[in-house]
Amino acid sequence: MKTKVISKRRIFTDQNLKYWLLLPVFFVTLAVAIIPLVYSIGLSFFKWIVTRPDLPISFAGLGNWVYILEDMTFWEALARTLTFTAAVVVIEFSLGLGIALLLNRPFYGAKIILPLMVLPVMLSPIVVGLMWRYLYNGDFGLIAWILKTIGFE
Repeated sequence: MKTKVISKRRIFTDQNLKYWLLLPVFFVTLAVAIIPLVYSIGLSFFKWIVTRPDLPISFAGLGNWVYILEDMTFWEALARTLTFTAAVVVIEFSLGLGIALLLNRPFYGAKIILPLMVLPVMLSPIVVGLMWRYLYNGDFGLIAWILKTIGFE
């Protein structure tokens, strides 16, 4: 009779690799979106006048929320924002779908037009790379100038 040896569970396996690779994205999302959102919601319960740092920060409770929800200017701005957002989404989706359907068929000049439409996507990384190259340039780059200004040679 053969006995099967059960090994300890490993966390660094090929099956778990997808989760390990998602961890940086999770932490960046947490740092960029979730933490500021929670901080802003927390601040909404306090009376804090940013332009008057000499005044103390005091607890307002739901007073700020009641004030904003009773203000008609807020509701007008919210309605305008939602209308604009809906219109822009519908227009952009319709235009994008229409252009995609037109470009999906064979047509005269497709060999010229299709690469021209992809050109902005290809140029962005090139321009960013050139900008960093100029920033790091030892003779006239901004980073070299800053380092020379503060005393590094």
